Amino acid sequence: MSRPLDQLRRDLRFALRQFRRAPGLTFAAVLALACGIGGMTTVFTLVDAVLLRPLPVAAPDELVSLKDGDFSYPMFEQMRDRAHMLRGVFAWTPRTLQAEWTSEPEPTAMVLVTGAFHDTLGVQPAVGRLLNQADVGNTAAEAQAVAVLSYSAWQRRFGGDRAAIGRSLRIEGQSFTIVGVTPPGFFGVAVGTSPDVTIPVTMLPRLRSDQEIALVRSGLSWLLIMGRLRPGLSLAQADAAFQPVWTAALAATTDPDAPASWRARYLTFTSGLEPAASGYSPVRAQFQSALWLLFGLVALVLVVACATVANLLLAAAAGRRRELALRLAIGASRGRLVQQLFVEGLLLATAGGAFACLFATWAADLLVRLLSTSYDPVTLALSIDGRAIAFTAGASGIVAIAFSLAPIVRAVRIDPGPVLKAGAPQAGGDRRPAGMARVLVAAQVALSMVLLVGSALFVRNLGQLLAKDPGFDRDGLFVVNVDVLSPVSAHASAGDRAPNLTVWYGELLRRLRETPGVRSASLSRKPPISNELGYWFETFNVEGRPAEPRPTSSAGRTFLNAVSPGYFDTMGTPFIAGRDFSASDGDGRPAVAVINASMAAKYFGRENPIGRRLTMGEGPERRSVEVIGLVRDSVYQQLQEQPRRIVYVPYMQTPQVLQVASLYAEVRAADRESIGEALRAAVRSLDATAPIRIETVRGRIEESLVQERLITVIAAFLGAVSLLLACGALGGLMSHMVASRTAEIGLRVALGAEPRAVTALVMHEAQARAPSRASDSRWPPAASWRPSSTICSPPIRWRSAPQPQSCCSQQR
Repeated sequence: MSRPLDQLRRDLRFALRQFRRAPGLTFAAVLALACGIGGMTTVFTLVDAVLLRPLPVAAPDELVSLKDGDFSYPMFEQMRDRAHMLRGVFAWTPRTLQAEWTSEPEPTAMVLVTGAFHDTLGVQPAVGRLLNQADVGNTAAEAQAVAVLSYSAWQRRFGGDRAAIGRSLRIEGQSFTIVGVTPPGFFGVAVGTSPDVTIPVTMLPRLRSDQEIALVRSGLSWLLIMGRLRPGLSLAQADAAFQPVWTAALAATTDPDAPASWRARYLTFTSGLEPAASGYSPVRAQFQSALWLLFGLVALVLVVACATVANLLLAAAAGRRRELALRLAIGASRGRLVQQLFVEGLLLATAGGAFACLFATWAADLLVRLLSTSYDPVTLALSIDGRAIAFTAGASGIVAIAFSLAPIVRAVRIDPGPVLKAGAPQAGGDRRPAGMARVLVAAQVALSMVLLVGSALFVRNLGQLLAKDPGFDRDGLFVVNVDVLSPVSAHASAGDRAPNLTVWYGELLRRLRETPGVRSASLSRKPPISNELGYWFETFNVEGRPAEPRPTSSAGRTFLNAVSPGYFDTMGTPFIAGRDFSASDGDGRPAVAVINASMAAKYFGRENPIGRRLTMGEGPERRSVEVIGLVRDSVYQQLQEQPRRIVYVPYMQTPQVLQVASLYAEVRAADRESIGEALRAAVRSLDATAPIRIETVRGRIEESLVQERLITVIAAFLGAVSLLLACGALGGLMSHMVASRTAEIGLRVALGAEPRAVTALVMHEAQARAPSRASDSRWPPAASWRPSSTICSPPIRWRSAPQPQSCCSQQR
């Protein structure tokens, strides 16, 4: 056992001596490996955190969740009481609410949970206690105003002071008592988020006036439901037992006052149980395909890096042929040489892997920042843990085998006799390794071109999206969001509700329009590029025609927006026919609507839609509206979407909208620098405490393209890295060529060849060995490799007039 270890130690010492003798080659090889393995480790760390790693809770493999979307609170109650195949069923939802950590309220990420949340996950408090069923209750009246802080929020806000337990924290204007702190590293079940506060879900109706019916309406889906499998049950068995429970829960939660068609559709909804060991993640849903694509791109870069190192080692091996031949001549086996060369490769890969871990530590945080937006911040505690180190070690071992293969094949083919008799490398060199190097360079350049062309396509795609006409003028357009329904708002604290909100928004619109620098202003339920706000669709039919089946996908839906007069002028969306809304189109007046070109083409074809009537909605809420205008198509949620059918209605004729959501103001201004403060002052003159958010439409567009920008930036960077590695590989090939022809070049110089002539010869060889010629069997000519033809080849010019023959005869 000691002999193999002794051999390994000797091999390691010899390898270190070899690397010290060639520091440039060693640095280039380690740098190439650090780039390739570092890229793989970086993306693996992100993929592992988002897609693969289980939640940091007790027995995560036992966790399951209900499939297919969000669920209502009445449905959760049915699952809690009926789903006996599960234990500890809980529901949760993320929210951003206003918390007064200091004197001023600030938006804070929170998670609202039911009573079994912490107990089912097996979480133990770091300080104090966690929430239980007594804190949550079943109704808003039973809920206790208590809160649990995350460990990071406790450290950040209170400096880790245990006296924080029992203190008060005002959330949405209501006082909560802090009762505990979650353990370090616990973020809940939503990967990529980091809520600072956990509160009972039943407190929501008491915090927000627009959520008073959230606990009783079965048609409001806003909760995610999870649970833990009972011992001894497999997922398939639990799902089979779940189906009759689901059917009974649908029947029990059907709204008897809803239209018959709505009740029929509700009873057809399906669900089931699915594994939830890795939790829920909006980052996973949005970026899963992009992350696997990045993983494939960095794998290509790693292949390019392997080819680069293989070429460098082949170039170095050209000067070691005599050494290897001598070792074979004195009794070393070829297997012993293979072992030595593999140890050298493994040592290089280990050094590259170590630097790769350092690179990944920095690059992983950069990737997380590229994933984040102001609306959807991504919080991932990425670190080089045991899983990342194990992946890096495995990748380094595979890479060591890959790039060591070429010099190993060369070593086992050495015939010691001719090499030792020659005493020095032959003038023509060893053409077999050169051919191998050319193949490697050709493959490397081909892969580099794939990455470069791919990154160019991504750049073009992003450029096309940014240049796409959204159907409105994005320049100088601002979006103002005033959360007037927040309890910290002066309006809400005064107890004002609709229809008073209609008056309040009318006054807000007047003040915004009178603000210096503002050209026009309007209101809407859905602002431009409303990706993070979801969508609002309704059933429409043409009066006098048979009703069409309700669409089952977004491609067949008609989307809705409630807007104020002047909306289309502010947006810069031109009218094709008809008129805009006016102040006379208010509540109690005949219902009117403006439709876009796609809507007109679908329902009216080539007919003039102006004056035609549409039916909107179903059941008792069904009403007839007159089409008074036709506008150009514009994007609804994001630039990537295809044209959608959109119907615009006056917000004054939809007062029910104001009870559940705030309106957004669109403002077109000439001065983009100082208009933000002027708009904020205008809002503060109406409500001094309401939360305000002001942003540009260009900024909203850029944030909506976060996935495309991520792929484009990373692909461009990887393409540049692969190109540099390809250049390094070509340099290694040329170094090998020069080393193999040292005697010939020396003879040329001795015969009087000028340095620039030798340089021209090397450049000629570089062109001849370029990958573009690799597939041409006629290039380079076979004679150009023979010493007799290359010594007196035409590119050489002499320093003086003597003939080459006389020089040769004088040397003899």
